Amino acid sequence: MVPRALTGTYQLYCPDPVETPIVLHVRAKATISPDDPALGSHFLVSGFQTKVTFPQGVASALAQMSPITGNVKGTVLLVGAAPYRRAVRESFVASIPASVPTAGFNFWVPARAVSLGNFTASSEAIAVEEASRFQLTLEVGTKEPPLADAITPVIALGR
Repeated sequence: MVPRALTGTYQLYCPDPVETPIVLHVRAKATISPDDPALGSHFLVSGFQTKVTFPQGVASALAQMSPITGNVKGTVLLVGAAPYRRAVRESFVASIPASVPTAGFNFWVPARAVSLGNFTASSEAIAVEEASRFQLTLEVGTKEPPLADAITPVIALGR
């Protein structure tokens, strides 16, 4: 197996949430423990967590509806190990501050880093990857609308 390099920051494309696609910056992290498991030995993936960054404009719009709730669903793949995959799912509540920093708003999924395992090394080289399908669902607008009198809009007039 050819040695791999860590991916670093990548992007999630959110198609057409409200007629405008959103691109979120993402960085996942994890460690293999022990870091050099012998062929056939057991190991854990520890400290698994994904940081998702909402751009400032998107986060500022969402801040008006904060806190937002949602869930995330993804799969961790283990190349050179058995079992080969592990599902990761979590519901969350994110409170976005009224004043969002220029760098955007970060939240972590799972909220606290987790350990996954027990895995068995089936190769001398092991890579931990996130599957390319990462599903993030947000539920916004759960606040009650402001009290106001109902109107009947006039949309056409004739003489």
